Amino acid sequence: MSVASRVAISVVLAVLLESCGGGSSAGGRDRAFAIHGCYGKDSSASRFDHIVADGFTVVDRGAFKDELDALPPGVKGSVWLGAYDNNTCTWEKSDDWIRSHVSAIAGHPAIAAYYLADEPHVWECPNAPDQLQTRSGLVKSIDSGPPTFTVIQPHSPGNPFTPYVGTVDVLGGERFPCSHSGGCVMSNIDDTIRLLDEAHVPRYWVLVQAFADSFYRMPTADELRQEFQHWRASRMEGYLVFSWNFGTDNLERHPDLIDVLASENSASP
Repeated sequence: MSVASRVAISVVLAVLLESCGGGSSAGGRDRAFAIHGCYGKDSSASRFDHIVADGFTVVDRGAFKDELDALPPGVKGSVWLGAYDNNTCTWEKSDDWIRSHVSAIAGHPAIAAYYLADEPHVWECPNAPDQLQTRSGLVKSIDSGPPTFTVIQPHSPGNPFTPYVGTVDVLGGERFPCSHSGGCVMSNIDDTIRLLDEAHVPRYWVLVQAFADSFYRMPTADELRQEFQHWRASRMEGYLVFSWNFGTDNLERHPDLIDVLASENSASP
């Protein structure tokens, strides 16, 4: 399906969502979100006990029944199905791998979504949207229940979301506002919300920054609250916090940030 056709379909869906009250609400604090997710692993034996204790309901899982069986009631897994290689413009996992692994867990009640790729680069791989749509169709042909999901990296020129509209069930909106050189620029989140709306993305979850590396810096507790305030003004259906652990750091070293996350999770059951 062409980009133009996918966008046309998404416009209709966006209008229907808006007419049914799917637009942003004032402040967004009282809205319920289907996804309170968190990337990464904690220091507990299960690698998710602390994450769940702070109100997260979706955690990282592989495409294996025993990993899904291990989740407590009310918690689901974002099931990783392998990366998209932006160097070769091919999938890490073959179609046969997808068929065998998805078939083995199809219908499991603890699947929140099938995570198909992270940040495919359309500027390096022009066929990535079509490949993503084909991969999503394969997964849905085996297990039609859970949504398919991918995260789109911000880039310019153009709208980064437009090529991917209609390729998967849910797109991931990513814009990390806090860097070492620029401080925390919360208007970057507002710009991303505008791009999601302009692309007529019908369904999306967003990534909330709670990590640091050589470019990005860890937000303070107040800055983390501001991230949520800005994202809650959007049409997001859920959020994924990146990340409980990243590199050598761990949120357990930042109890003030965990307090904010627990508060945000409890505010939107």
